[in-house]
Amino acid sequence: MSHEPLDAIDREILHQLQQNARRPITAIAEAVNVADNTVRNRIDKLEAAGVIDGYSADVNYD
Repeated sequence: MSHEPLDAIDREILHQLQQNARRPITAIAEAVNVADNTVRNRIDKLEAAGVIDGYSADVNYD
């Protein structure tokens, strides 16, 4: 995946993660309309390719 372009499923998975990185894989799979294993495999590939560089927490102390 290092040089492969992102397809619509990859982009939607990324969008789902950007909205809420703690969202369960099953909920992402349902939103993207693919199997849970597909989401897991694609996230693994996106992480390995450096597309997903990490996960962070936005904190609101108010």
